Order: sequence, then structure tokens, then C-alpha cells
Amino acid sequence: MELCSYFCVYLEQTKSGLIVDCLAKDWTMLQTLKQLYLEMRTPVIVPCTENRGVAGLVISADLIVSFGLFSLGHSIAFSHFSGLVAAGVLLLLLHRFGIDNSTTALSAISKTKRVLSVLVYLLVQSAIRGGSIASLVNLGLSDPVALIGGILAASLIGSYSSSLLLTRYRHPSGWVGAGITLAVCIFALRLVFLGGMELIPQETYYWNYAQHLSPGYLDHPPLVAATIYTGEALFGHNAFGTRFGAFVYGFIFIYIFYRYARLQVDQSSAILASAFAMLLPYFFMGTGFLIAPDSPLSMAWVMALYFFYLALVDDEPRAWYGVGLAMGIGMLSKYTISLLAPAALLFIIIDPKARRHLLRKEPYIAVVIAILVFSPVIYWNATNDWASFA
Repeated sequence: MELCSYFCVYLEQTKSGLIVDCLAKDWTMLQTLKQLYLEMRTPVIVPCTENRGVAGLVISADLIVSFGLFSLGHSIAFSHFSGLVAAGVLLLLLHRFGIDNSTTALSAISKTKRVLSVLVYLLVQSAIRGGSIASLVNLGLSDPVALIGGILAASLIGSYSSSLLLTRYRHPSGWVGAGITLAVCIFALRLVFLGGMELIPQETYYWNYAQHLSPGYLDHPPLVAATIYTGEALFGHNAFGTRFGAFVYGFIFIYIFYRYARLQVDQSSAILASAFAMLLPYFFMGTGFLIAPDSPLSMAWVMALYFFYLALVDDEPRAWYGVGLAMGIGMLSKYTISLLAPAALLFIIIDPKARRHLLRKEPYIAVVIAILVFSPVIYWNATNDWASFA
């Protein structure tokens, strides 16, 4: 009965305090990041021009060259890249001869840096186009339709992502602009390639789990299977649907990572640290692209670290409820997150300030929350001779 009353207290306090506080902080941070992004982005479809007529002409030239070369028997990759280069050359000629004077500021004043910005833009935009076209082909569209649709989709996506490479940063710290640009471009690349790359063997292994949903499995918890099942229910039986959950986990991961960094450093450093984290191979592929137990595990791990910091360093007792939720989700993802528990306990024992948490109810309620979230796996093992832990 005492345990039940504690859990009721948890529900009431969470409803009235923790969730409200977290949502308020989330909303404020999201608005700040959105404002920084809007200050950077120039709302144009074709970079370096605000003239709609010129933009339409450049896109038309892109489509004509791309489709023309493809019709002549060239590969779809060569065709779309040639179209991109042709469109860029046309835009430069229109600027050179004064036909279009609406040029927006490039990211650097010096000629060398300006050329470098353009080259990086071409590289990223070409990758976005390639991923968009490949994804449309894998969705069953014919090559000509996928070529045209991919170019148009990439133009739209690029106006929100890779075009930032050609915009001068208005924030006092150029590193803030660089960090946001890097993060947005990485998310764009992940999104367009979700359905453009075949599943690797490990992903097909977990896909098989999703065809036989269960509260537990012999070698892994069920969250990855449930994630794949949900993605395919929303987007169909294809690579995009299979991986969509990983993309969502990657987005949540980097946002919580940013919040965790903000507890320790200023905004500019937190943005840059988040962008660099996305560049690491494990987080670039394993957290937000490939679907595997590590995708939700990484999200839960950084969530647990964030709430542990709030509870043990900032002395916010209600943060323990977030710790319990994060640990429960992590245990539904991969059992290795359990290593955080003895590490946290050791810190509590060693640190005099943290030691007083042993006399509070919140850490013990957190344990109950984690067990409740993890209970499907416990139930499955109890009915299957504890196969996962044998």
C-alpha cells in the first residue's frame, strides 16, 4: 500500500510539476532555435536569387538538361548532376551580365571562401538530389518520374537546408550559424536517404522481429520490433517505413543532447557540440539512420544522463521520475543501459551532496517506474524460463 501511495504521489507531482516544467523549457528552447534558424535562412527556392522568374528559369533548365541527358541513355546519376551544374552555370551567367541583380549575401566575403561555400553547397545538394531520386525509385516510381520528382523535392528540401551554406550568418558568433547549418543538412541527408539505401543484414534481422510482435525476445527487448512495425504501418513495407523510427529517435536524441549540453555550457557551444556529435559515425548512422536496438538506446541513454544531471548536480528531486522513465525505455531497447545504474549509485555514495538522495523517496519511485516500463520483458521471461538472462 505504501508503494502504491508513493506511485500516486509520483503521478500527481509529474502532472503538476515535472511535465509542465519540461514542456515550458522545451517550448522556450525550440522557439530560440527556430528564431536563430529563421534569422539565417533566406526564403528562396533557388539560392542566390530572390527573383521568382529567374528561379523558375533555372529550375526549368535543370529539368530540361537532366531529362534530356537521361533520354539520350545516360545514367540517372550523371543526368541529375549535370542538370545541377548547368543550372548553377546559368544562374552565374545571369548574375554576370546583370540580368538578375537580386543576389543574396554569400556566407563569406573573400573570393576563396565564397568559392568553397559554393562547392560545398553543390556537394550537399547533389547528395540530397541523389537520395531523393533513389528513394522515389525504391517506392516504385519509374526512373523518369523519379528523376523529375527528385529534382523538385531536392530543390524544396535544399531551400531549407543546403542553401544555408550560401547565406551569411547574422548571429554574432559564426559558429552558431555553422552548427545550425551542419545539423539541418545532416537531418536533410538522413531523411532523403532513409528509403534510398537497401537494408543492411542487421536491419533485416530486426525486421523479422517486427513480423512476430512479442513483449520479449531471446536476445533483445521488443522496442526495436515495435518501432519497425509502427513505421511500416504508417509508410508501408519499404526501407523508409522500416527506418522511420530511427530518424525520429535521432531527432529526439540530438535535441536532448542539446539540452544536456546547455546545462553545462553556453548556447553557442551547445549548438556546436550537438552538430559535431551528429557527425560521429555512430551517431550519424547508428542513432538516426539505421534501425537497430542502438537507435532507441542512444536516445534513452542521453535522456537518462540529462535527468541524472538534473537530479544529482542541480538537485531537482522530480528529475528522478525522468530517470526512471529513461531507464525503462532503455531497458526496452538494449540491456546495456543497466550499466548506468551502478555508475550512478557509486557517484551517490562517493559524493556527499548526492548522498542525501538515498534518504528521499524519488530515487525509489524512479526504480518502480523503470520496472513498470520494463514489465513486458519481465512478463515474457517469466513465461519463457527467463530465456533472455539464462
